[in-house]
Amino acid sequence: ILPLFRVDTTGFSDTTLWAVRNEGQTDDLLLVSYFDEFGGLQVTQEFTLSSREVQTQNVRDIAGLAAGADGVARGFIQFQMENRTSIDTFQIDVSEDLATGQRPVNALDFCSKWQVRFIKFTPSDASEIVFFIAGPGGLAPNPPSIFGTVYSEAGVEENTFVLTTDKWGMRVSSADLSLPTTAAGVIEFEFLNDGNSGGLGYATVDHQAAGKFSAGLEAYCLDP
Repeated sequence: ILPLFRVDTTGFSDTTLWAVRNEGQTDDLLLVSYFDEFGGLQVTQEFTLSSREVQTQNVRDIAGLAAGADGVARGFIQFQMENRTSIDTFQIDVSEDLATGQRPVNALDFCSKWQVRFIKFTPSDASEIVFFIAGPGGLAPNPPSIFGTVYSEAGVEENTFVLTTDKWGMRVSSADLSLPTTAAGVIEFEFLNDGNSGGLGYATVDHQAAGKFSAGLEAYCLDP
Protein backbone atom coordinates (compact mmCIF):
# COMPACT_ATOMS: atom_id res chain seq x y z
CA ILE A 1 0.00 0.00 0.00
CA LEU A 2 1.21 3.50 -0.86
CA PRO A 3 -0.26 5.41 2.12
CA LEU A 4 -0.84 8.69 0.32
CA PHE A 5 -0.82 10.04 -3.22
CA ARG A 6 -1.44 13.66 -4.14
CA VAL A 7 -2.18 14.93 -7.68
CA ASP A 8 -3.08 18.44 -8.87
CA THR A 9 -5.80 17.81 -11.47
CA THR A 10 -5.97 21.46 -12.59
CA GLY A 11 -2.55 21.66 -14.22
CA PHE A 12 0.98 20.27 -14.19
CA SER A 13 1.86 20.86 -10.55
CA ASP A 14 2.01 18.17 -7.84
CA THR A 15 1.83 14.53 -8.85
CA THR A 16 2.80 11.04 -7.71
CA LEU A 17 4.96 8.63 -9.70
CA TRP A 18 5.31 4.91 -9.11
CA ALA A 19 7.31 2.02 -10.61
CA VAL A 20 6.75 -1.69 -9.97
CA ARG A 21 9.21 -4.44 -11.00
CA ASN A 22 8.32 -8.11 -11.25
CA GLU A 23 11.17 -9.80 -9.37
CA GLY A 24 9.84 -13.29 -10.06
CA GLN A 25 11.01 -15.78 -12.69
CA THR A 26 7.60 -15.98 -14.40
CA ASP A 27 5.05 -13.60 -15.90
CA ASP A 28 2.58 -12.25 -13.38
CA LEU A 29 -0.50 -10.03 -13.16
CA LEU A 30 -0.19 -6.69 -11.36
CA LEU A 31 -3.45 -5.26 -10.01
CA VAL A 32 -3.34 -1.59 -8.97
CA SER A 33 -6.28 -0.10 -7.04
CA TYR A 34 -6.73 3.61 -6.32
CA PHE A 35 -8.77 4.61 -3.26
CA ASP A 36 -9.83 8.04 -2.03
CA GLU A 37 -8.84 9.23 1.47
CA PHE A 38 -11.95 7.63 2.96
CA GLY A 39 -11.31 4.12 1.58
CA GLY A 40 -13.63 4.35 -1.43
CA LEU A 41 -12.41 2.45 -4.49
CA GLN A 42 -12.13 4.75 -7.52
CA VAL A 43 -10.04 3.16 -10.29
CA THR A 44 -8.33 -0.18 -10.96
CA GLN A 45 -5.61 -1.10 -13.46
CA GLU A 46 -4.24 -4.47 -14.60
CA PHE A 47 -0.81 -5.11 -16.15
CA THR A 48 0.87 -8.36 -17.15
CA LEU A 49 4.59 -8.11 -16.36
CA SER A 50 7.28 -10.43 -17.67
CA SER A 51 10.07 -11.53 -15.36
CA ARG A 52 12.13 -8.46 -14.34
CA GLU A 53 9.87 -6.11 -16.32
CA VAL A 54 9.10 -2.67 -14.84
CA GLN A 55 5.75 -0.87 -15.11
CA THR A 56 5.73 2.89 -14.46
CA GLN A 57 2.86 5.33 -13.97
CA ASN A 58 2.30 9.04 -13.51
CA VAL A 59 -0.86 9.15 -11.39
CA ARG A 60 -1.82 12.45 -13.05
CA ASP A 61 -2.58 10.42 -16.19
CA ILE A 62 -5.20 8.28 -14.39
CA ALA A 63 -8.73 9.27 -15.37
CA GLY A 64 -11.53 9.06 -12.82
CA LEU A 65 -9.77 10.21 -9.64
CA ALA A 66 -12.02 12.50 -7.61
CA ALA A 67 -10.52 15.84 -6.60
CA GLY A 68 -11.36 18.09 -3.66
CA ALA A 69 -12.43 21.73 -3.82
CA ASP A 70 -8.76 22.71 -4.27
CA GLY A 71 -8.49 20.59 -7.41
CA VAL A 72 -6.19 18.06 -5.72
CA ALA A 73 -6.94 14.33 -5.75
CA ARG A 74 -5.75 12.51 -2.62
CA GLY A 75 -5.92 8.92 -1.50
CA PHE A 76 -3.92 5.69 -1.25
CA ILE A 77 -2.86 3.00 -3.72
CA GLN A 78 -2.89 -0.78 -3.28
CA PHE A 79 -0.53 -2.98 -5.34
CA GLN A 80 -1.27 -6.72 -5.61
CA MET A 81 0.94 -9.33 -7.25
CA GLU A 82 1.68 -13.01 -6.58
CA ASN A 83 5.41 -12.78 -7.34
CA ARG A 84 7.91 -10.84 -5.27
CA THR A 85 7.95 -7.19 -6.34
CA SER A 86 9.98 -4.05 -5.78
CA ILE A 87 8.18 -0.70 -5.75
CA ASP A 88 9.53 2.84 -5.96
CA THR A 89 7.39 5.97 -5.55
CA PHE A 90 8.00 9.69 -5.70
CA GLN A 91 5.84 12.64 -4.69
CA ILE A 92 6.62 15.61 -6.96
CA ASP A 93 6.10 19.03 -5.34
CA VAL A 94 6.56 21.56 -8.14
CA SER A 95 5.97 24.63 -5.97
CA GLU A 96 8.87 23.65 -3.69
CA ASP A 97 11.06 22.10 -6.42
CA LEU A 98 11.12 18.87 -4.43
CA ALA A 99 10.75 15.16 -5.10
CA THR A 100 10.18 13.02 -2.00
CA GLY A 101 10.37 9.23 -2.02
CA GLN A 102 7.83 7.16 -0.09
CA ARG A 103 8.12 3.44 0.61
CA PRO A 104 4.96 1.38 0.21
CA VAL A 105 3.97 -0.62 3.28
CA ASN A 106 3.04 -4.27 3.64
CA ALA A 107 0.02 -4.96 5.84
CA LEU A 108 2.28 -7.17 7.99
CA ASP A 109 4.17 -4.00 8.97
CA PHE A 110 1.21 -2.32 10.65
CA CYS A 111 1.73 -1.46 14.32
CA SER A 112 -0.27 0.19 17.08
CA LYS A 113 2.45 2.39 18.63
CA TRP A 114 5.04 4.43 16.72
CA GLN A 115 7.83 6.94 17.25
CA VAL A 116 9.10 9.61 14.85
CA ARG A 117 11.73 12.33 15.10
CA PHE A 118 11.00 15.88 14.07
CA ILE A 119 13.62 18.40 12.98
CA LYS A 120 13.38 22.14 12.37
CA PHE A 121 16.31 23.37 10.29
CA THR A 122 15.04 26.96 10.48
CA PRO A 123 12.05 28.46 12.35
CA SER A 124 9.94 28.28 9.16
CA ASP A 125 10.66 24.64 8.36
CA ALA A 126 8.44 21.74 9.32
CA SER A 127 8.36 17.96 9.39
CA GLU A 128 5.36 16.32 7.75
CA ILE A 129 4.09 13.01 9.06
CA VAL A 130 2.20 10.68 6.74
CA PHE A 131 -0.26 8.51 8.66
CA PHE A 132 -2.07 5.49 7.26
CA ILE A 133 -4.85 4.13 9.47
CA ALA A 134 -5.67 0.47 8.83
CA GLY A 135 -9.40 1.04 8.77
CA PRO A 136 -11.59 4.13 9.06
CA GLY A 137 -11.05 6.41 12.02
CA GLY A 138 -13.70 8.18 14.08
CA LEU A 139 -15.85 11.09 12.99
CA ALA A 140 -16.03 13.96 15.48
CA PRO A 141 -17.36 13.89 18.15
CA ASN A 142 -16.53 10.19 18.18
CA PRO A 143 -13.37 8.94 19.97
CA PRO A 144 -10.02 10.11 18.58
CA SER A 145 -8.12 8.12 15.96
CA ILE A 146 -4.56 8.94 17.08
CA PHE A 147 -3.12 9.99 20.46
CA GLY A 148 0.32 11.60 20.51
CA THR A 149 2.89 12.68 23.11
CA VAL A 150 5.65 15.15 22.21
CA TYR A 151 9.09 15.00 23.86
CA SER A 152 12.14 17.23 23.68
CA GLU A 153 15.47 15.58 22.90
CA ALA A 154 16.18 15.69 26.63
CA GLY A 155 13.26 13.29 27.08
CA VAL A 156 11.01 15.87 28.73
CA GLU A 157 7.31 15.60 27.88
CA GLU A 158 6.24 18.84 26.23
CA ASN A 159 2.59 18.30 25.32
CA THR A 160 0.00 15.82 24.04
CA PHE A 161 -2.44 15.94 21.13
CA VAL A 162 -5.24 13.93 19.56
CA LEU A 163 -6.22 13.57 15.90
CA THR A 164 -9.74 12.59 14.94
CA THR A 165 -10.41 11.73 11.31
CA ASP A 166 -12.52 9.55 9.05
CA LYS A 167 -9.65 9.34 6.54
CA TRP A 168 -7.46 6.29 6.03
CA GLY A 169 -4.43 8.25 4.84
CA MET A 170 -3.42 11.82 5.70
CA ARG A 171 -0.43 14.16 5.90
CA VAL A 172 -0.03 16.28 9.05
CA SER A 173 2.46 19.12 9.41
CA SER A 174 4.45 19.37 12.63
CA ALA A 175 3.44 23.04 12.64
CA ASP A 176 -0.10 21.90 13.55
CA LEU A 177 0.98 19.76 16.51
CA SER A 178 2.25 22.43 18.96
CA LEU A 179 5.77 21.02 18.98
CA PRO A 180 8.51 22.40 21.24
CA THR A 181 10.41 25.49 20.16
CA THR A 182 13.64 23.47 20.24
CA ALA A 183 15.22 22.36 16.96
CA ALA A 184 14.38 18.68 17.32
CA GLY A 185 12.48 16.14 19.35
CA VAL A 186 10.43 12.97 19.27
CA ILE A 187 6.74 12.18 18.89
CA GLU A 188 5.29 8.96 20.26
CA PHE A 189 1.80 8.18 19.05
CA GLU A 190 -0.72 5.38 19.14
CA PHE A 191 -3.43 4.37 16.68
CA LEU A 192 -6.70 3.91 18.54
CA ASN A 193 -9.63 1.57 17.97
CA ASP A 194 -12.90 3.29 18.88
CA GLY A 195 -10.98 5.48 21.32
CA ASN A 196 -9.15 2.55 22.94
CA SER A 197 -5.78 0.90 22.46
CA GLY A 198 -5.35 -1.64 19.71
CA GLY A 199 -5.72 0.31 16.48
CA LEU A 200 -3.29 -0.38 13.65
CA GLY A 201 -1.52 1.85 11.16
CA TYR A 202 1.73 3.01 9.63
CA ALA A 203 3.72 6.22 9.48
CA THR A 204 6.60 7.91 7.72
CA VAL A 205 7.99 11.42 8.14
CA ASP A 206 9.43 13.95 5.67
CA HIS A 207 11.75 16.75 6.80
CA GLN A 208 11.71 19.73 4.44
CA ALA A 209 14.00 22.75 4.52
CA ALA A 210 12.62 25.83 2.79
CA GLY A 211 12.21 24.06 -0.52
CA LYS A 212 15.94 23.29 -0.72
CA PHE A 213 15.87 19.60 0.13
CA SER A 214 13.72 16.92 1.69
CA ALA A 215 14.78 13.92 3.78
CA GLY A 216 12.37 11.04 4.24
CA LEU A 217 12.63 8.77 7.27
CA GLU A 218 10.61 5.81 8.45
CA ALA A 219 8.94 5.82 11.83
CA TYR A 220 9.85 3.20 14.45
CA CYS A 221 7.33 0.60 15.56
CA LEU A 222 7.18 0.45 19.38
CA ASP A 223 5.01 -2.67 19.65
CA PRO A 224 6.56 -5.57 21.60
